[in-house]
Amino acid sequence: MIIKSKREIYQGLNLASEYIEDSILDKNEPIWIAQKQGRAKDGLDKTDPALLKMIHLINRKSIPISDYFNSLCFIPVAVSYEFDPNDLFKANELHAIETHQEYQKTDKEDLNSITNGISGQKGMVNLSIGSPIKFTKESYEDSAKLISSQSRFI
Repeated sequence: MIIKSKREIYQGLNLASEYIEDSILDKNEPIWIAQKQGRAKDGLDKTDPALLKMIHLINRKSIPISDYFNSLCFIPVAVSYEFDPNDLFKANELHAIETHQEYQKTDKEDLNSITNGISGQKGMVNLSIGSPIKFTKESYEDSAKLISSQSRFI
């Protein structure tokens, strides 16, 4: 396990924020960002406000949240499939949590889940693309709720 200082973590977040701005605003290249780390085992994806703080990091002192997010043109995209290739992994973990048992991931469980998610049988796959989101509030929490609500209805 590599332990990073707060300064190193901040520098990494700042670099990611710079990359996002450069890709979208300077190079006019779209990017895809997951709503939060990991996958929703309950099927309810919610946007993590911390992700939005990271995106706004390099401009937090100079551009209001809504102005900056509107300039980036957030468009919700949802990918769903008929069968979840990781349903057994998720079911085992959810069962342990539901029955108040300790759930211990195996060393390669996350890697296996990613591999299985990419190459496993999914049946019919549906890609839904929404409309650009118009931000009006100046809080990361409100912006996260807006993104999550828009993502559910596409």
